[in-house]
Amino acid sequence: MTGEASKPAAAVTASESKTRQRWRQRLNLWRWHFSIARGMLDLTLVAAAWSIFAFGGVYTWAYTIAYFLLDLGVLFWAVQWLRGRVRLRPDPLLIPVLALLVWVAAQWLWVSPIPGRTLTSLLHVYAAAAVYFLVSQNFQAREDSHWLGRRLAWLCGGLAWLGLVEWASGSHGIYWHFHYLLAKPFGPFVNADNFAACMTALLPISALQVWHARHRPDYALLWSAIPIVGMADIILSRSLSGLLTLGVELVCMSFLFSIWRKREMKPAQGQERRSSKSGPEFRRRAARPWRLAGLGLLLLIILLRLTGLGPQALRLGHLQTDVSTRQRLDLARSTLALWQQRPWTGWGLNTWQPMYYHYAHLNTVAVFEYAHNDWLQWLAETGIIGSVIALLGLGWLAWTVRQKIRSPDRIGEKLSWAATMGVGAVMLSSLAQFNMHLPAIMMVTSLLVGIMAAPVTSRRPGGGSH
Repeated sequence: MTGEASKPAAAVTASESKTRQRWRQRLNLWRWHFSIARGMLDLTLVAAAWSIFAFGGVYTWAYTIAYFLLDLGVLFWAVQWLRGRVRLRPDPLLIPVLALLVWVAAQWLWVSPIPGRTLTSLLHVYAAAAVYFLVSQNFQAREDSHWLGRRLAWLCGGLAWLGLVEWASGSHGIYWHFHYLLAKPFGPFVNADNFAACMTALLPISALQVWHARHRPDYALLWSAIPIVGMADIILSRSLSGLLTLGVELVCMSFLFSIWRKREMKPAQGQERRSSKSGPEFRRRAARPWRLAGLGLLLLIILLRLTGLGPQALRLGHLQTDVSTRQRLDLARSTLALWQQRPWTGWGLNTWQPMYYHYAHLNTVAVFEYAHNDWLQWLAETGIIGSVIALLGLGWLAWTVRQKIRSPDRIGEKLSWAATMGVGAVMLSSLAQFNMHLPAIMMVTSLLVGIMAAPVTSRRPGGGSH
């Protein structure tokens, strides 16, 4: 009887040990996935940060190092995929990304009159695609939203404090040593407008950290230093496009924060809820978004006044007679004339500068490297084919973000909104600048797009892991 009774006990013990071993294996696999994903996200952040602080990545040695880090990340992911430790997420947005790479490669081989310049741009497009791929394949809204948002805010803070310290010390160059004759550098960027574009891309995420810490005044005060210094830098940089974009961002963030605050308020019950729809409390809540938006604009006006940029803001009333505005309009006409010569295929990516002289409408002897309008330059260089590919990608991205934001659990909704505002700020300022020709801004934008497009999944066992 003892032997017969011991058999069931041994079987139960063996069954429990097998179950415990199975869960331990799943937990170890989750930890492995967790470390792989976070490591590749950190590697992408390091590459983007390096390109920002290394003069915006405009020099060959600067973006080569950043792209080498991205190559390591892609290679490591491919090795883990071949070993079965990670799986490729189904991402329809990869189709226009790959189509764009194929089209630029075709331009390099058959279309471009200067293949060497198009080949360099193909490298930049590959780097942007690599950033998007690494982020969209590894970012998990449930586990990564908070820590990744904090690190992006730290990146914004480092950039903001560098710009402020350089300005306060009276430096007219980058890192107090590198000066430029025909440029107006600010922070680590050769052009102040590009600095403002990069700052406006990161400001919404830094403001989001203030929102997360709003219930702890000490932490909220520390986090609020980052967006305040960042806004001051944009004003001090004297970038008109940066000021306009910042004003739009302040209005959007004010409305967004008011909406989030309403969601947190518990709905009233019974008669109080019905009466609130017509009472003074309802009217006061309805007017709150407008008050917040007005407060944001008032803060911007005060900062303009304190920094002595009233004359700079008055340029808005004299845009038709402004020299810079006239030059940009002439560049736009020249770019459209250039596009009309090859409307379908374009001239090849990165060939605008040597080709626009033949169709220029400029009344100046100044030399321009870019069209100061990324949208029109993209149309002239990639043609209707490249523009359609880009528009399809933007349309699918907008649909993906809409589905993600409307999900019932709203996981990662706030970070997706902040990333969307950052990308929108870059796209808005690109109407009058050449932001996407800087590897730093291109990588930051691709990183934010990856956050926007990443699905809401979990790495935990049984939670929709890799």
